[in-house]
Amino acid sequence: MAENTSGLENLDNLFTENRDQLEKRLKEIPVDPETYSNLENTEIRKLIKGQILNSFPLGGFINALLKANESLSNGIRNFKKEYLLELYIKKTEDHSRAISNLAQFITNPYGNILFNKILSILDDRPAENALFSSLASALNHMTDGDFESLFSEHKFALSQIEKLTPQSLAILADYQAWPTIHLNGYKWHGTRVISDYFSEFTDSYTIQKGITNEELSQRVHYAISELENSRLLEAHLIGEKVARCEATNIGRTLIKYISA
Repeated sequence: MAENTSGLENLDNLFTENRDQLEKRLKEIPVDPETYSNLENTEIRKLIKGQILNSFPLGGFINALLKANESLSNGIRNFKKEYLLELYIKKTEDHSRAISNLAQFITNPYGNILFNKILSILDDRPAENALFSSLASALNHMTDGDFESLFSEHKFALSQIEKLTPQSLAILADYQAWPTIHLNGYKWHGTRVISDYFSEFTDSYTIQKGITNEELSQRVHYAISELENSRLLEAHLIGEKVARCEATNIGRTLIKYISA
């Protein structure tokens, strides 16, 4: 669960560069003390700080912010596309084939819809490596096959991926490392555990992964709860007070996409 954030450093730099450029533009806006003196909104006064406070009219302030937001949004969107495709290509041994598959995918009516769905998922979410990795794997899975005949299946899988947090996707993809769960009290139906086992799973999984950070442990707990409630996994008894999680049919379908 520990994230490798090195690939996202360029995105942090993008925020810093845009912030610096915005501050520079704001300082260059002509001084208009009369306009500022007419501002009654205390929240705007709080927003305009320091040296910038008395150096520009409200119209210039709004225009500079809108331009900065547009520039930053476009920069983030382009970064996400580039980083996604970089991970996609790295997931294949034959880079030339990967590029060829992607070209066919993007220029096909069905493939283009699927590709834009992936981009829309990225647009609506913060940049996290787990999400990039899952979507790059999904792209690899879809481009390396008959995506036209599997269009409906691919579209359904992406709709399910969109609903999950990056942490849930990471744990689902890590299904081979799901630990044996030692239960305290529990309820069951047949072999399925129908009571809460999320704390026991979290304890076993975090120990196995060497996770000591409390915030990461809480994410694991939430992810398992989300996967169970989404009917992507179930816990089944394999002995007295001992259980193991198994992916459901839909869960196994998603694993094909996010583990490619």
